[in-house]
Amino acid sequence: TTQGRLTLFFQVKDQFSTQCAATLGALAACYQDPSMCNEGTVEQNLSVQRQVRGYLGPYVRTGAVGLPNVSQLTALDYEVSYE
Repeated sequence: TTQGRLTLFFQVKDQFSTQCAATLGALAACYQDPSMCNEGTVEQNLSVQRQVRGYLGPYVRTGAVGLPNVSQLTALDYEVSYE
């Protein structure tokens, strides 16, 4: 029998360059309205919106990022620990 304690901790950070404001603004628009995803068909737009919401959703839902401020982001990061 092996005994001990395991603690995991990691940090994930997405850093954006200063030229990302237009792209990040487009992501915020797509998050709100699938027709703004500009992918052609309704199905394609909904698929892209699901991806965008999967990425930005945790930050938006918790209030860490407001959609009007997405275009001003310089980084998104989170930490996870497990004992």
